[in-house]
Amino acid sequence: MLYIGNRSSCSQRRNGFIQLAFERLFTMEEKKTSAHKKGLFIAVGILCMLLLMGAGVFTGMHYQEWMDARYAEAERVTPELDDAAQDWTGAAPPSKNGEQQGIKIPGYASISIPAGETDAKILLLNPEENPCYFSFELILDETGESLFTSKMVEPGKAIQEETLSRALEAGEYDATIKISTYSLDTNTQMNGANVKTKLLVG
Repeated sequence: MLYIGNRSSCSQRRNGFIQLAFERLFTMEEKKTSAHKKGLFIAVGILCMLLLMGAGVFTGMHYQEWMDARYAEAERVTPELDDAAQDWTGAAPPSKNGEQQGIKIPGYASISIPAGETDAKILLLNPEENPCYFSFELILDETGESLFTSKMVEPGKAIQEETLSRALEAGEYDATIKISTYSLDTNTQMNGANVKTKLLVG
């Protein structure tokens, strides 16, 4: 019987080919898995970027609304009504500065008060048509000293008698009545006014 070649050698070659085939197969699978992982990583990264961009756009759109709400809350007050304010049925002082956003501001050309006394009679009125509370502060222009500060006065009511922080000597003083306004609905501060006047002390 004639043998060509070596059976052991052929078997080794065959086993070597099979091993090489398996190695190539596993290598291809590993490359596919690696590519899949890389693609998944990129997709997750893009998704995170899109989410961050969306969050940024949302925040930018609503930032001003949030800030306005915070400022409104900070300006909100609890009304503390002045017990000295009484219903007023008489004539109102003429409007000094016209109407600001529907708010009537009384004018005070001059105010007469007695010298050497702290009791004064000054009509501090919140006109009935106003949509807001008033608070009044009487200030000496020369020194910035506050002579009187009221609590909140409802529309249609007035303070007619005040107790000043100190008595004044006879003379004429430049003064300002600072009027602060607060919404009846939300209790937030609205546009106020500074009304110039003359204090005639005698």
